Amino acid sequence: RDTNRSFGSPVALCFYTYKSFYNDFIVVGDLSQNRCRVIEVIPSFSEDSIRAFLSKIDLGGIRAAIVDCNQVLCETVKDYVPNDRVMMDTDGLRYILREEFKNYIYKRLVKYQKTIRNAFLMKPDKQSTITGKLSRKMRILLKEDPELERLYDAYSSLYALLQRHRDVSEVKQWMEVLGKEDSDHFLVTITYIKMYYQEFARFQSGVGQDDEESLYDEIYSLNREID
Repeated sequence: RDTNRSFGSPVALCFYTYKSFYNDFIVVGDLSQNRCRVIEVIPSFSEDSIRAFLSKIDLGGIRAAIVDCNQVLCETVKDYVPNDRVMMDTDGLRYILREEFKNYIYKRLVKYQKTIRNAFLMKPDKQSTITGKLSRKMRILLKEDPELERLYDAYSSLYALLQRHRDVSEVKQWMEVLGKEDSDHFLVTITYIKMYYQEFARFQSGVGQDDEESLYDEIYSLNREID
């Protein structure tokens, strides 16, 4: 890495974090040419590292800065870019939702095989591929456990909304109909919706992804290669 280099004035930037067992870093992409061109890899999630990069950017022409669901990253970027130009990728929220539900499933169904637990975590549009004994076992578990059924329905409905990039107002409605007891299992997801509702709304209205592979998925694949 050339820590002394400076950068021009991109029209749109994206910042995506990646954490593995060995590394954590932030990939910065220039979206000015309607495609993502990686311009820097920030070597940590720290505020100082993010500021060190942003201090080298000519921010005068920035029209949009897309971040994923990392509070330190978002708040630091907002110190440099006008807040009404900062957007938060709803696919990052989808990842947080899945991690929270995964924690619940692995505790709730600790006595069951991993294949059963993972079946509950499949993307909603892939659920129809579950057949045979596995499908019957899932139906039995849902019928016998009302809490599991409620939370599975809540998870599946919000995941589908985010995957289809529906209006963020529908995400807010999802949050508002959850009971207090069920909400406790999605605390991080709900916190991000409340804190960054405007940033999510700007992303949905400003980006609008119709491609099969989202920007989040594209960057995540790249991050794994970098790691």
